[in-house]
Amino acid sequence: MNMPTSEIQTIRNNIAEAVHRAVCDFTESDGCGRCFHYALAGWVLANSLLNPSYTLQAGKLYILADPPDGAVAIEPGQHGFQRGEFHCWFALPGSGAKVAEFVDLSSRHYRRLVEQGIQASGVTDTEVAAIVMLPATRIQWTRKENPPAFIWTDGTFPDVMQASPTEAATNGFYQAVKDSGDRFKPMVALAWKQYRELTEGPKQ
Repeated sequence: MNMPTSEIQTIRNNIAEAVHRAVCDFTESDGCGRCFHYALAGWVLANSLLNPSYTLQAGKLYILADPPDGAVAIEPGQHGFQRGEFHCWFALPGSGAKVAEFVDLSSRHYRRLVEQGIQASGVTDTEVAAIVMLPATRIQWTRKENPPAFIWTDGTFPDVMQASPTEAATNGFYQAVKDSGDRFKPMVALAWKQYRELTEGPKQ
């Protein structure tokens, strides 16, 4: 598919915004801690609108909240995927172990994830994930800017984060999607509705 770069970026922007609105509506929340939902809905739209080869991934997320030393990690732990100890995103495979594109549509919530864990030393269980403070001291969001609304890069990572997929978490992600049946179909339908409204305008 050969499209101008500007058109591709517009599609990405609209996918990110449509998915955010759909996740908030579907979960009746602001979307924080719903990386599974962001990744699943975004993956469906991106595979249809841009490239059918995007793959789901899950694993570790490192948020650099207090540069250059203060990082928060959300990572698979002893309780595994079902306890929420993971982060979800999707990617376009590249050559070897690299990816051609890395996509995290839930990055707008990084600051809140950090702030949920700043009282911790070591590991704290939250409704979102197991958050590990690195180092084991109070870490705060000291960046002047908030995290980006979404991340869609050529495979590199912005300086605010780094992600590392694990086989167990990724397999768990796919299995959860397979087992969910029709549960998330309404959310995907909402994402498509929002996308059409962003690109065509609301129906009269």
